[in-house]
Amino acid sequence: MQRPNDFCHADLATHLGAAVARHCPPSLSAERDDIRQTASISVAMRMRERPDLSPTKAYLRRVAVNAVIDAVRSRGSRHRWHQQVARAPCELPRTPEEQLLDAELGQTLREHIERLPQARRDAVSMYVRGHGPSEIAEHFGCGTKRVENLLYRGLRTLRASLAHAGYGPGVAA
Repeated sequence: MQRPNDFCHADLATHLGAAVARHCPPSLSAERDDIRQTASISVAMRMRERPDLSPTKAYLRRVAVNAVIDAVRSRGSRHRWHQQVARAPCELPRTPEEQLLDAELGQTLREHIERLPQARRDAVSMYVRGHGPSEIAEHFGCGTKRVENLLYRGLRTLRASLAHAGYGPGVAA
């Protein structure tokens, strides 16, 4: 029998999203989707451990608040190491024309990366500089799966942004 505060699986994302939005500070508004997903994973893991329990509204709110708190704490530590990430040197092209083209493309890429939400921007910046997901996860102080998710979403957004600006496969230079 389902209690009045219980939710079906289809409503979990909606209720978690609303709870995260309600408790998330404005400084983390760009990361709300990631925070909601983290909360959803927590609920899914709990439901896997205890399939006989159904999450209540109070439980979902508590999970959302904890996910927001974790994001706030994590952001402080990311900010400290983000300031220390150095830009990797690039190989010089063979001709002045190639050098100019590479400089323009590099500037465009940096501009589009800067438009990403902070967590995705940090992960993608390190990734394009040659760092692997496990190394990025160590810097973030989180799991490799979280970094892989940030990279997937960040690179997907970056590709779409570059394609909208006229860069991408099949575009003549």
